[in-house]
Amino acid sequence: MRPRLDLLALAVLALQALTACLAPSPGEAVGPNLGAFTLVLVSEGEGTGGSDRFGARGVFERHRAFLEQEAEAGRLLVSGPFVQARSAQRGLLVFDLEDPDDVAQVLAGDPAVSAGLLRPEFYPLVTLGSLRDLPGMEQQRVRASGGEGGDSRRFLVVMVEDGQSAIEALQHPSIAPTILVLGQLGEPSPGGLFAILDLESAGELSARRRIAGPVAQTGRGAWRVWEWFSTPALEGFAFGGVAPQPPSSSASK
Repeated sequence: MRPRLDLLALAVLALQALTACLAPSPGEAVGPNLGAFTLVLVSEGEGTGGSDRFGARGVFERHRAFLEQEAEAGRLLVSGPFVQARSAQRGLLVFDLEDPDDVAQVLAGDPAVSAGLLRPEFYPLVTLGSLRDLPGMEQQRVRASGGEGGDSRRFLVVMVEDGQSAIEALQHPSIAPTILVLGQLGEPSPGGLFAILDLESAGELSARRRIAGPVAQTGRGAWRVWEWFSTPALEGFAFGGVAPQPPSSSASK
């Protein structure tokens, strides 16, 4: 299934607007190189009853092995858990597959999903195609540090129903420099916005939104914000048309 044309059109307009705002220097406008992906918001499943929230330890270990396998196959680009989740949401995944139905078939093989311990929600996502560079950046980062990978650092994940009003807020100088990944969502959140910010706490974003003023407080729908752990290689992304570069250090901020 190809992404809906209206989703692509909205994404082009939104990403061009913010790219123009964040461009490091004036020059001829160039349309963003977009890619179609699937965002998966992973929530606690109905099978997580009792005192052991993930069931048998072995199921969770097989779940981790499954995600590592999908990453090695090049299908899973981004993953990570939310920090001390206070709600049913536990983490997110981004797959390099544009049809959510294809991702649902892939995740049917996840032991934690098939056991009912985790429940995936699927969102078409259009963002910069450079997101596909992330696995290679992670491999380069690990080689440069002489490590084996597996380390992580904290970021913020934001989802907003009213993407257009959120774009206006994100353009503010207090927020714009923190944007690492920005994309437009499709059903079940048409016109919504997804972003990964180079911030470590929801409090930091709240303070920056206060600085931005009314433009960051208006719009339909609340900002959903999660503190999130993922690969430090995301530090090498900077939204605004600049090609991503691998981070110089694996040290967490």
